Amino acid sequence: MKKMKRIPGVLSLALFLAACGTPRKVVTVEITEETIRVQDAASIVRKGHYLAFKRAVGLYAGLYARSALRPRIASSYLEACLLLALREKEIGIDNPATIASADRLIRENPMLAGLAPYVTLVSAIPPRTRGVMRDIDTSRWNKAGADALKAAEGTVRKNAAADEFSAAVLDAWSCSFGRYSEKWR
Repeated sequence: MKKMKRIPGVLSLALFLAACGTPRKVVTVEITEETIRVQDAASIVRKGHYLAFKRAVGLYAGLYARSALRPRIASSYLEACLLLALREKEIGIDNPATIASADRLIRENPMLAGLAPYVTLVSAIPPRTRGVMRDIDTSRWNKAGADALKAAEGTVRKNAAADEFSAAVLDAWSCSFGRYSEKWR
């Protein structure tokens, strides 16, 4: 009987101690409009087609105009620009503005200097077109240009086994100068 009298007392004490514990903290996560737009641009890039790349580059350009977001999105913006440039060359569009945007991003963000070889390779890929091209860029025909391309290719090739983006750039580079590249489409 004594044990029965203790049970309500023990339960009351346990309830009292549980109620007197430290109050739980409520954590609020603020999701800003910029965060949603950055995530939206990243998901659009993953779609992988020309219009998606074009739209993502436009979104990143708008976000990049805000100086507070620049360090956070610069590398994603550069990658989207290079993927757009690759797609443009694959479908026969020669748009130097996309490569110029990539060059500008590297100049404005020293942390992106490691991606300069990618810009070098992508800019050297000729657009896939038929017929005679009248405005051929001969700047890479000299020894310095050839050496820069070889160094850029080596850098990208080194990263291609572990990085999907590097593999895509290397693949486009390798296939762009094939003797019979039109046969294998």
